Amino acid sequence: MINVPPENLERTISQWNTDVKNGSDTNFGRRMKKVLTEKEKQAGIEARVLSTPIEKGPYYAVELVPALLNTQGGPKRNVNGQVLNALDEPIPHLFCAGELGSIWGTIYQGSSNIAECLVFGRIAGRQAAQTKNWQ
Repeated sequence: MINVPPENLERTISQWNTDVKNGSDTNFGRRMKKVLTEKEKQAGIEARVLSTPIEKGPYYAVELVPALLNTQGGPKRNVNGQVLNALDEPIPHLFCAGELGSIWGTIYQGSSNIAECLVFGRIAGRQAAQTKNWQ
C-alpha cells in the first residue's frame, strides 16, 4: 500500500530490532540508551532506554514531507545562552542561540523566530566573549 517492497520493510525492522537489542544503531549511530553524567551515576539514576524493538502490529504508515518554517527542540539553555546538561547545570564553553534550544520549548514560535535569533545571538556572543580559560 505504501509502494515499499515488503522484503525491504522486513529487513529494516529486523535490523532495527537487532540494533535495539545490541544497544547500537548500525545505520545512523544513534544511541539506544541515555548516556549518564558522573553526577547522574552517583545519584543512582538509571540510563533510560531511548528506543524499543518493533515487535507486533498493527503497523501504520504516513507520508512525511518537510513543511515547517521553523525548528523545534534542541538543548535547554539558561538566560545567558549557556547550554544546560540534564541536571540544569551550564556546560562550560557551550552556548546556543536562535531556535536551537528555544525559550518557547515545544510551543510553536510564530513570528518570534528572528527576534529570538537576535536576542540570544547577542546574549550568547557576549557570554562566550567574556568566558576565560578556554582550555
